[in-house]
Amino acid sequence: MVFKRDFCGEEEYLIDSGCLQVSVMALGATVTGLTLGDRQLLLRYGTAREYLEGSAYIGALVGRYANRIGGAAFDLNGRHYTLTKNEGENQLHGGPKAFDKRRWRAEIVDENSVRFSLFSPDGDNGFPGNLHAAVTYSVSGGTLRLNFEGESDADT
Repeated sequence: MVFKRDFCGEEEYLIDSGCLQVSVMALGATVTGLTLGDRQLLLRYGTAREYLEGSAYIGALVGRYANRIGGAAFDLNGRHYTLTKNEGENQLHGGPKAFDKRRWRAEIVDENSVRFSLFSPDGDNGFPGNLHAAVTYSVSGGTLRLNFEGESDADT
């Protein structure tokens, strides 16, 4: 079953299979809870504000790029792209105010799944192309599945 609820002022969804419970909030499409039986399996912040202001990427989706891009720049198809820096001279996990700091649009797909979608415009943190990104969280028995989707109108 999927339940929509409030997490410190943010939209959060609980997907409960009976033995596995997964909580995901719209801010960052972030996993905020993972409980198997009576065991909490996830390191987490206590409030939505901590997720927004924190420097750790606990349970969040990052993007457009996971990891760091040295010098906050890259070349693609003969063009040079300068990215927004957020770790000294580098860009980390898609830059400042990247996917982890944005509110994703949530949609309950069925009794076991929630889909989160986000639009990232051309030039967002320096990246080319308009990007439509989505992730679907599904729980069945003791299994959590994540299905990622992305479509851009340009190489990125």
